[in-house]
Amino acid sequence: MSITTLYYLQQKKENAHDDSIWCCGWSKIGTDKQKNEENNDMSQDYDNPQEISENYIITGGLDDLVKIWQIDNGKLELKHKLEGHSLGVISVVVSPDGKTLASSSQDSSLILWDIASGDKLKSFETGTTDVWTLDFSPDGKHVISGSNAGKILIFSVESGKQEQTLDTRGKFTLSVAYSPDGKYIASGALDGIINIFDVAQGKLVHTLEGHAMPIRSLCFSPDSQLLLTASDDGHMKLYDVVHANLAGTLSGHASWVLSVAFSPDGKRFVSGSADRTVRVWDLDSMQCQNVFKEHTDQNSSILFKKENAHDEPIYCCAWTRTCITNDPKGPSKEFILTGALDGLVKVWMFENNKLELVHTLVGHCMAVVSIAVSPDGHSIASTSLDSTLIVWDLLSGNKVHEVETSVTDVWKVTFSPDGSQVATGSHTGKVVVYDIRNVCIFDVVQGKLLHTIEAHRQTVRSIAFSPDSKFLLTASDDGTVKIYDVASANPCGAVEHKSWAVCAVFSPDGSRVATSTSDGSVRIVSLDGLKVLNTFREHVDTVWGVHFNAKGNRLLSVAKDKSLIMYECPIPPKSTVKK
Repeated sequence: MSITTLYYLQQKKENAHDDSIWCCGWSKIGTDKQKNEENNDMSQDYDNPQEISENYIITGGLDDLVKIWQIDNGKLELKHKLEGHSLGVISVVVSPDGKTLASSSQDSSLILWDIASGDKLKSFETGTTDVWTLDFSPDGKHVISGSNAGKILIFSVESGKQEQTLDTRGKFTLSVAYSPDGKYIASGALDGIINIFDVAQGKLVHTLEGHAMPIRSLCFSPDSQLLLTASDDGHMKLYDVVHANLAGTLSGHASWVLSVAFSPDGKRFVSGSADRTVRVWDLDSMQCQNVFKEHTDQNSSILFKKENAHDEPIYCCAWTRTCITNDPKGPSKEFILTGALDGLVKVWMFENNKLELVHTLVGHCMAVVSIAVSPDGHSIASTSLDSTLIVWDLLSGNKVHEVETSVTDVWKVTFSPDGSQVATGSHTGKVVVYDIRNVCIFDVVQGKLLHTIEAHRQTVRSIAFSPDSKFLLTASDDGTVKIYDVASANPCGAVEHKSWAVCAVFSPDGSRVATSTSDGSVRIVSLDGLKVLNTFREHVDTVWGVHFNAKGNRLLSVAKDKSLIMYECPIPPKSTVKK
């Protein structure tokens, strides 16, 4: 007779942070009863001095805070609010003894805290890199960090100094993990590559290439024999650590797999996904045992919404009106373009408030992260995590050109309205502007470099030219949207956000800017004083793209929640437009 394990929701805390929660941890700290009894001879529990224990849950959010919650009598009470980071907290990890907490932030800082008191113990120097992931060594003597710099740093907890560096060969590291026996460190990268290092020798021993998309999480089994990996491709994989053999592939989530962890006995593991489910898996059968779902329903007045426009989260979009004949004065139609994690570009015709799929463009083998439309509206340029730039004919859907860029971190490409310049943005925070007047649009290698702007300290997610080509708009993970003069490269203003600024575009008349963020919000900002005109919160996850229609009276947004939303946004009176 088989025994079924019962799982149920025990505790739920609404609005635990003022912004999105990105990371969490769990700590159990024992309390020495001998100290509490103060040598009371009547105590009968000296054989078990740590019978009393306190449970804590740690959360880190985009509100820059780390919070420590105490579980007491089935209730979650806030015990400490840790202030020390100046940008969103993206990783927290608890030491093996449960007493120390390490946190990292988009501000490049790494801080150690005492969980019981909430005191800051140490701050580590990590340079100017984004520290995306942390882990403690099994003995608690070291903490490791992974970043966009392509290196894993190993710090001494006692001295606070960096003791060792592991080279990931330039890979943007999203996840790291120590093996429980302390012999290995595994890292997962933005391009889907997994590295396994021998800690004692400080050498790379295995490189695994089973995933095609970013590795969000990985962990070792309790006996250190297996490595479990989770990826944006929606799959999990198990590897034999010693021989680097693939032991199995697990599927079931409908979106990114964001986190995985083994049970203490190694018989089960859990996975969390962007599809808003948590799944429990049996290791022996490799089957899912339980699925936990949380639904979010929102009611609002919107113009148009297309559910499940792609099978995976949508990364980018564009909106254009294109003449459908050879005569420039002939009839034209509106087209909406979307690119997603499924590697596809889709061309939709928007007519009579209906969205009809016209083309599904197949050519990329990894996520499509940027789409641009040529000034005449007839060509589409798309870039992907597979390092390719493809130019398509919008009306026929045919592939016109394909270019291998050999660069995996150019997250945004855009063209100036006059077609003479192209700008790129990457995770380094730099914005590069090229003169392409005398070369093909897709060939920027031979172009003349005009400016390199040290625009942001974090990844540049979006760039856009103003309609008159005089200004450049940038959006970054540092939460700012900035405006630059193209001719001089001088800054002209900035708009602050509480979370990642993911996308920013100009309205067709240049009077407004639309921005989107990782907390699911969309803003419309007037360039006259940079005043916020509207804020929409219809999405429940990161809004990857926004785009105005040709008239500027409607706005389109696409998000990680797989939805496409259209808004009415009336053009403000001329008097409010800054000259």
